[in-house]
Amino acid sequence: GDTPPAEVVDLIYSLGNLHRYAGSLPAALSYFHQCAQEARERGQNPWVPRAMRAAGEVCLRQERLDDAIDAFRQAVDLSLEAQDLPSVLITEARLARALSDSGRREEATQLAGKILNRLAEHSSLSRTMRYPIAAQALLTLGVIRFRMGQYRAARRFLQRAIKLLAFTRAQLPRAESLRLLGI
Repeated sequence: GDTPPAEVVDLIYSLGNLHRYAGSLPAALSYFHQCAQEARERGQNPWVPRAMRAAGEVCLRQERLDDAIDAFRQAVDLSLEAQDLPSVLITEARLARALSDSGRREEATQLAGKILNRLAEHSSLSRTMRYPIAAQALLTLGVIRFRMGQYRAARRFLQRAIKLLAFTRAQLPRAESLRLLGI
């Protein structure tokens, strides 16, 4: 029809989010995959990594960790191609979490450290972009240390994550950090 391609892709993505937040994860995943496909076909390439990252989030919630890792890796690759550093970093932060949850602690730790180093190198990124990305990386490092029984180290990472999350609207990572700290 006459509907602009960007609006079609946005609508499909919104339907995916609607189902994700309503708890209908299989439907959400289907919409995010459809969004990525439609975006490719309609030349709306910036939507593809965004849709794949959302698919990764759904798979993470479903505890389909290999699928989450695959979706996040695809989104990272596409974001690298587009030279979209914020998208690369936030997706890598979520990939680090998926790796951590799948027991690949060493790989997750290295990736989270790399993210923090890259954020330090790119001070041109706004605080609104840097803080949530750094907080996600710190949260992952805190979770890894917590699972290893290294509670003091976990506490340091989680407290740093909470400080950064105070400047964002990210409520779930903040709640998880507080829960792990026993607050």
